[in-house]
Order: sequence, then structure tokens, then C-alpha cells
Amino acid sequence: MLIGEPPENQYDLRFSLLGIPVRIHPFFWLVSVLMGWSRDPKLVLIWVASVFVSILVHEMGHALVIRYYGWSPRVTLYSFGGLASYSPGYGSSFSSYKRNGNTTLGQIAISFAGPAAGFLLAGIIYGLLVLTNYQFSFFIFQWLIETPGTKLITNPYLFYFLSFMFYINIYWGIMNLVPVYPLDGGKISREICVAMNIREGLRISLIISLLAAGCVALFAFKMERTFVGIMFAMFAYSSYQQLSGGNNSYGGGRPW
Repeated sequence: MLIGEPPENQYDLRFSLLGIPVRIHPFFWLVSVLMGWSRDPKLVLIWVASVFVSILVHEMGHALVIRYYGWSPRVTLYSFGGLASYSPGYGSSFSSYKRNGNTTLGQIAISFAGPAAGFLLAGIIYGLLVLTNYQFSFFIFQWLIETPGTKLITNPYLFYFLSFMFYINIYWGIMNLVPVYPLDGGKISREICVAMNIREGLRISLIISLLAAGCVALFAFKMERTFVGIMFAMFAYSSYQQLSGGNNSYGGGRPW
């Protein structure tokens, strides 16, 4: 997540899922197409569908835990992914602070729920392949993961769809847990640091974010993952800006 919730416009697609309002900004489709551009239009459509399902599941993971803690969440999909947000509803008595969702464990649970939902989706797909006795293998970083089936997937587009789903939900889920703002791992790092040191915790978490983002960016460029490198370089610069500006504000109701 690079920016806050984008402004509404007439081209937004809206629907409700499990009672949670979902809004899709048109730039979500545009960026998804650009990221998965290919000379084969069917392959582009499969990539966009994979991104849509995966990001929606991720944000619904956040949203369902937010709702569990008593708030009313909403999901927005936009340029670089999506966010699940809610209104904390602080009153004059600050009674909202007493909710379990505002404890350190509650905030960590909300942050972790997104990647966990993606991991669960990947696990369900893996389980279905095992149950149907299909053979499938894929790499996550340098790890080879394969199913023990004997039947081969002969449809190339189904193979690509499965590959994209595993890649997005596992690879990006792991990357999302790196302690870098504004990723979920950065939010988890922030909650832990603030719980350990309420005065300097936010600043410490920003330093961790800056160093971690810089390391990932350098590694990504070395591995010729240019898009990932640029993205984490931007995250590093954002953390540096927050440190330089002395932005030590801390409060609830943050987007995921």
C-alpha cells in the first residue's frame, strides 16, 4: 500500500461480499494489466483474474478480523493492491481504546490476517490438486514445491492460472510480512516496538523498515527483479521521509 484510500469516482465497481462493502478503483485493472502484459490476451486475462481473486482474499482476511473486533470494515482495491479500512469511532470517553482490537495482539491479528488468508487459499488449491491426483510443481524463491499426483495438467492456461495463484498468495504473502512500512510486516513490527517502548517504538520501527526495505531492494536488483526493487526502494524512501519529518503520530483505525 503506497497511499491512502483513493477518492471515489463514477467508474468504481462496487459490490458486497460477506456483508462487507467492496470498491474497485479503475486503476486496479489498469495496473494489473500492465504488470501482466503479454502478447497473449488470454494470458493477460488469467493474470488479472488471479490478481483480483488473490488481493480480494487478502483484504477480506483483514476485513473479517476487523469485523470480529466490532468495527465496520470496507475494502478498496486500487493501483498497487488494496486496503481494508474502518472508522475507529472514538468518542469523548475513548471507549474504543478498550476494545480487544486495539490491543497489541489485536492489531497484530488484523495485520497478519491478510497474508494468512492468502496462505490458506494457496493451501486449499494445493489440497484440491492432491485430492484430484494432479501433479503440479512450482518454485517459491529457491524452494521447489510439488504435489504427489500422477495426472498431468494438459491445459496450458489452467497451468498458468495455478502458477499465478501460488506465486501471488505465497510469494507476495511472504514478502508482505517483511517489517517494512506500509506492508503488514511493518505494521506488526510497529505494534511490537511500541508495546516494548511506547516513547521511541514508532521511530525504532521506522528505522527497521528503512534498513529492511533497503536490503530487499538491493537483493531484488541483484536478482534482476526490477519492479520489486523499485517498490522497496520507494518504501525505504518513504520510511526515511517519515523519520526525517519526525512523524511520530500513533493511533488506531489504520488501513491494511
